[in-house]
Amino acid sequence: MMSKGELIALLHEHSEHGNDDPLMLGIAELKLLEISDVPEGATICPGERTADGTFTTEWDGVFFKEDGTFVVETRETNYRKFWYSPLNLEHYCDLLYRAVLLRQKRQKDVEAMEMADDGAFITLVYRIFPKSKNLGEIFEEVKRVEHELRSTAEEVSDQVGLLAAKAAGQLSRYDDSGLEDLITVVNTSTDSNEKGSALEELLCRLLETVPGFKVQDRVTTTTEEIDVVIQNNSDAWPWKSEPPLVLVECKNWSTSCGKNELVPFLAKIQNRRGRCAVGIFVSWNGYAKTFHEELLRDSKGSLVIITLCGDEVTAAAIGDHFQSLLEEGWKKATLT
Repeated sequence: MMSKGELIALLHEHSEHGNDDPLMLGIAELKLLEISDVPEGATICPGERTADGTFTTEWDGVFFKEDGTFVVETRETNYRKFWYSPLNLEHYCDLLYRAVLLRQKRQKDVEAMEMADDGAFITLVYRIFPKSKNLGEIFEEVKRVEHELRSTAEEVSDQVGLLAAKAAGQLSRYDDSGLEDLITVVNTSTDSNEKGSALEELLCRLLETVPGFKVQDRVTTTTEEIDVVIQNNSDAWPWKSEPPLVLVECKNWSTSCGKNELVPFLAKIQNRRGRCAVGIFVSWNGYAKTFHEELLRDSKGSLVIITLCGDEVTAAAIGDHFQSLLEEGWKKATLT
């Protein structure tokens, strides 16, 4: 890591050369700098440096000075294809934009700049005028402000998800079935749609037994994949230290799953703008060698992938220890 003097020199060099690309600094480096150290014309993108020197960021925005005022410009870009919230993207972004406008009027520490919708992406750009002087503290302040701005949209989304889950339960053909009945359908049915519906219901019921987990969305695709989005509000170990979303993917195939099934699932998690770091992958008939090899290759990252098979899920459902099964799966994933 560079010293404060080296960082200041780098900022001035960046400013003098008029570089269009922001200067990428790690959080530890930001903590060495004050607003007074940043010259006009320099732009900074906060993130983290990995052990191999790679720079990663889960926050889209830049720090800079404009006419003597230190400004944080944040960019919320969401892609419709990978939007999993129960509240549709247009309504979510509209609520977020209105929250920015209201705070701009009342607290005057934010400013709405732009909201654009090109049919595939919706982008909201706004500025935050921080009170802190240290750049590391500013980054923490920005995250707090963003959380406050999103709170109304997130609350509405939660309410929509609960209403949808309640309606789905009322309409479900398996509403009166026990867990063992659902397992029997998954194991014996020759109808792929029936197997998929039964597995979806089974996993959602088991996940709802975990304190703090709320099933927010269920998506059944034509390839018999079942995606379940879990809102993580748990205060218990290990979930309390994890981000607010958990993605679950189920494969009720007659064969084992390999690398080609894992890679798209990892991409789904990575596309959640840092709000998801845990994935639960359920392969009813086990895993091929290529699945574990690919998982090992990705183990240097921050993602935690819990792998379960049909036998484990069955035993946990019948023995009423699904919560323990998940915790052991999390422990195994983090130590492997």
